[in-house]
Amino acid sequence: MNLSSSYKRFLSLLILLSSGAAAVAGPVDAAVLGAKEPLRGRYIVQLKPTTTTSKATTFPAVDGITDRWSATRGFAGNFSSATVQRLLSSPDVAFVEQDGIVHIPEFTSGHSRRAPAAEHWPDSRDAAQAGAPPTAQVVLTQTDAPWGLARLSQDPKLTPPAVPGQYTYLYGAQAGAGVDVYVLDTGIFVSHTDFAGRAVWGATFGGWPNADGHGHGTHLAYASLTSPTGVGLYWVLIPPLFEGLRLPGLAMAWRSISGINWVVQAAQASGRPSVILLAIAGSASAALDNAVTSASLAGVHIVVAATDPNTSPARAQGAIIKVGATSIADAAVSGGSFGAGLTLFAPGANTVSAGIASAIATNTFSGASPAVAHVAGLSAYFLSVLGPLTTGGLGQVLVTTSVQGALTGVGATTPNRLASNNLARLGIVVL
Repeated sequence: MNLSSSYKRFLSLLILLSSGAAAVAGPVDAAVLGAKEPLRGRYIVQLKPTTTTSKATTFPAVDGITDRWSATRGFAGNFSSATVQRLLSSPDVAFVEQDGIVHIPEFTSGHSRRAPAAEHWPDSRDAAQAGAPPTAQVVLTQTDAPWGLARLSQDPKLTPPAVPGQYTYLYGAQAGAGVDVYVLDTGIFVSHTDFAGRAVWGATFGGWPNADGHGHGTHLAYASLTSPTGVGLYWVLIPPLFEGLRLPGLAMAWRSISGINWVVQAAQASGRPSVILLAIAGSASAALDNAVTSASLAGVHIVVAATDPNTSPARAQGAIIKVGATSIADAAVSGGSFGAGLTLFAPGANTVSAGIASAIATNTFSGASPAVAHVAGLSAYFLSVLGPLTTGGLGQVLVTTSVQGALTGVGATTPNRLASNNLARLGIVVL
């Protein structure tokens, strides 16, 4: 297999981090939470919830810290064994965890099919935070939509269109207005013509240029946005970039947490409803789980891939939206036997979206990631139509509006729900 020079440099970096840091750090202390794919010598430190924000940004005075997180109250760095012992003994530290690798879901392998933790969605009366939802909504039509978007707007299975690849999509006129979607992925090719100026760069972690060197992030951003008149017409996409995801589909857990922390702060500053699109999977990480749960508790809506319950962030607790993927034939292609923890399914197989080869390029992805993108877009759609929702309230709306029992290949304990934008199921008259 031929590897690009950039990919080889990245793998060499991982080897250097593992071998060189191991000589400094020595054996991992038994009290340290391990990672399945660890980066030896690198650690994530989670502070206790009682730690004040000011203390979280200054504690401790040790060498090697590379990043601090005030929103999720923690930090990461390269630490010696002596420093790790000192941190473990601090009354302010909840736990210390090895930094590890996370993946784009389509790059993972060997995961079992056990169910993520079941989520309890609150009664729909908890859905709205402010004001009553509208009683009617003007519906518009897009006649050249990709199949995944079209499937969100009709209950029956799709039939072949008159023009191959051009399906009909119906959507409310507000279409995501006033909602921010944060794509935590490989970046976004913001100059792609399909974004029409709607994609805005947010933050980069790892010293890389503000560009999508992989294509995964650009694909997901457009799958959740669409053009010219689909879901999210008015959105701003703000994509933190994680170094390892650029070429081989890998990233470091601490950079994912850094991105989540950045989004929480940005969402609080903007005051707008915000959705995180987080299509990654990795070994069990209490630190990553905590970051996801903390962001949800802070009011940021989070959509993830429903992967193995021993992986993060799928195992994170709280009102986290966990998504499986389907094909155009309404068959489950991922998540079919995951159990009660899966929130719902969405189109994910052979989805066509924006590419990075040129400003007009397209590419095709299959798997959980495009499904996550569709539900992130649908989440913003509902937030724009209904107004601000609690994180649990949005989950209930997605469940209530979904098409029930339409899918094949879904296990008996897994909810047979397909994502839908059907406002009528919320009692809203469509005009």
